[in-house]
Amino acid sequence: MGNDHKSFLLYLDQKFLFDKLSPPQAGVLIKTIFEYCNNGRISHKISDPLIDIAFESIRISLDRNNLSWEKSREARRNNGKKGGRPKLKL
Repeated sequence: MGNDHKSFLLYLDQKFLFDKLSPPQAGVLIKTIFEYCNNGRISHKISDPLIDIAFESIRISLDRNNLSWEKSREARRNNGKKGGRPKLKL
């Protein structure tokens, strides 16, 4: 990721991943998600297998959403180059 938009999506059905983790593990997971979304990578190896599995599951969704956003952004950019709505001729 590591792009220029300022948000990311987490889905409500991903809550069960957080529910399986202890509060400290969930904290590590959310901090890892923020790092990944800000930098496009993580700077540390995830040593806890539960956190690693949860992160990989969420990372797949984050990457898919980012790809969709980039395609939408490109379409908006191309449409913007076409100019505005044509003026009405009376």
